[in-house]
Amino acid sequence: MKPFFSISFLLLVQILFGQNPYFNKIDKSQGLLTNSVYDIFQDKNDFMWFATEKGLCRFNGYSFRYFSLEGMTLKAGSCIQQDTFGRIWYENFDGYLYYVENNQLKKLNQNKSVGYFKFGFIKDQLYIINNNTVDVYDVKNLHLKKE
Repeated sequence: MKPFFSISFLLLVQILFGQNPYFNKIDKSQGLLTNSVYDIFQDKNDFMWFATEKGLCRFNGYSFRYFSLEGMTLKAGSCIQQDTFGRIWYENFDGYLYYVENNQLKKLNQNKSVGYFKFGFIKDQLYIINNNTVDVYDVKNLHLKKE
């Protein structure tokens, strides 16, 4: 009889403390620009960043903030990353690289669109790699070091 009560007690405890996983669905009805999302990134301050077909969005858990720049040829982009200075970077599908600094979207001073490329950070250097070249920028002052 004692094992029966022990097993019953253990099962009851499991039921009492079991919980359903908690999650929220984020979509256009909650304020996201579009339901098409190409990349998601969580930064050092726990903001969620979304690269969508209509631009870059930041979500603080309650509301969205949108980042756009006058004269952008194409707002859709992907590949969100953060540098050592806390700036958020993303590439648009036209081959340009943008970053968010002081809550403003800015364009990296590139000579021309590099087409399809990948980028990444190693310490304080930004590497932009495409089919033919590797451009290296100093992340601190955003100057081209090596082309």
